[in-house]
Amino acid sequence: MISARKIHSEVNRRLRESNKTSNKKVTVTQVDSAINESISFWLSEKTKGMDIDPFVRRELRQLEVVEVPLEFAKDSSGIYNVFLPSNYYKFTRVLVNAEKDTCGYKSNIEALPVKSNDLSRVLNDPYQAPSFEWEEFIFTEQGDHLRVYLGGEDIELKELKLSYIKTIPEVRAPSLVKEDSYISYSGRVISLDVDLDLEESQRSWIDIINLASLSLLRDMGQVNDYQLMVNQIMSTKQNN
Repeated sequence: MISARKIHSEVNRRLRESNKTSNKKVTVTQVDSAINESISFWLSEKTKGMDIDPFVRRELRQLEVVEVPLEFAKDSSGIYNVFLPSNYYKFTRVLVNAEKDTCGYKSNIEALPVKSNDLSRVLNDPYQAPSFEWEEFIFTEQGDHLRVYLGGEDIELKELKLSYIKTIPEVRAPSLVKEDSYISYSGRVISLDVDLDLEESQRSWIDIINLASLSLLRDMGQVNDYQLMVNQIMSTKQNN
């Protein structure tokens, strides 16, 4: 965890070092906004590559929550709706325990993700459809829940454990404002600092600071080749 005040200090230091020809100043709310936009961008880009890049996968371990049992309910069609945690961002693994009267009990079977557009085809394909006997279960993501397909209404879901990448809460630093609070762009009164939920021992937080600083400098007209510089910050070769 890195304090909001430290994040602001680092961003402002970079702005001073890179913006010596301009007298433009940024407000606390502007810095907060740039930081949070950078967090959103960083997390989105990193999770896109986590299945193919081992360096990214290792970097995201600081945000991984492992094997959390989730609540679920069976609907009238025999499909299980599994309710996602409020801090869920992206799954890394779904493990299923299920039971069928005539076949016994299966535990820790990894369910495979299926895109909603492909669901009908997969369910009607004898080689891809879910099967208790072959230990093949599938799921789709539907907003705030998963829909889990086990292969028949006579199969009972006993437990589902989710491993996932959690969201990163937005950083807030109202303690840096004279009034100790400010009105956010969404109209909420912000009166408590919210620190950056990343490990200080990793360089991820430095990337976010660099992205935020670059964004603010771009808005000041102080940056050329913005996209190239973003790509350099996000490069796994540079970061590892």
